[in-house]
Formats: sequence, C-alpha cells, structure tokens
Amino acid sequence: MLNSVAAGTAAALPAAPDRDTAPPAIEPDRARSLHRWNLSLAALHAVQALAILAISFAKSPVVTAPVVSSYLTFDAATQTLVPAQRALFDLPIGPAVALFFALSAVAHFTVAFPARRWYERSLARGQNPARWIEYALSSSVMIVVIATLSGIQEIGSLVAI
Repeated sequence: MLNSVAAGTAAALPAAPDRDTAPPAIEPDRARSLHRWNLSLAALHAVQALAILAISFAKSPVVTAPVVSSYLTFDAATQTLVPAQRALFDLPIGPAVALFFALSAVAHFTVAFPARRWYERSLARGQNPARWIEYALSSSVMIVVIATLSGIQEIGSLVAI
C-alpha cells in the first residue's frame, strides 16, 4: 500500500528541471538597453566620484570626522575604572563620499562588461544579485559617513552600524 501511495505522489510531482537547459534569455533589445544604461551610469558615477574628490581636496585641510576607541582604564587616584578614549584616525568625509560613487561606478562597469552574461542570466531568472552585492558595499560606506556626520565617533558603534 505504501508503495502505491508513494508512486502516486511521485507521479503528481512535476519533473525536476534539466540542469543542462539554459535559463531563458532576456530580450536582445532589453539587453542592449541595460548595457547602455550600465555604461552610462558607470561613467556618471565615475564623474561624480572625481568631482567630489576635486571639491574635497580643493579646500585645505580636508574635512574629517574623528573616529575613536572607548575603553575603561584604572585611575590610581580614585581606585576605580574610568572611561577613556583614544583617537584612532580621522575619516576624510569627501573621499569617503567619493568612494561610495566609485563603488557604484565599478559595479555598473562590471555588469556592463566582465559580468554581463552572468548579470543577464540572473535577470532572466528574475534575480539581480549584482544590485545586492553593490548595495552591501556602497551602503555600508554611506551609513558610516552619515553616522559620523551625526556625531557617532566610536569605532565599535561604526562597525556595528
């Protein structure tokens, strides 16, 4: 009885797709349009990165935000632990913003040329992992810049954010 139930269940399930079949391709017109858009956006983001760098280095000194490490230290006079901070580095705001644009430029260039086939195959499957990879990198830079501009200086907080 179990064999007949299992056989009936197996017959009701759809066949697994053949691994050798290629996923459907996106339309050639759409592929050309996406290629042009990615090239245009790569160029635009590269120009934005260069413009931000030029603007940020035009003013001397470069605008920075301090990044510090907070810790406890022993105060011999009071025999207690007291908070202390150590400056780690100054985050240059302009170049960090330019890095955001540069990462976007590299991402668009990558999907326009070396990863174009992979990008188009992913889109044909209704996926866009390139977007999420780029967002994971560029949004992290953007969030750190925004956090430092709002007064967050502690390295632990910046890493956690």
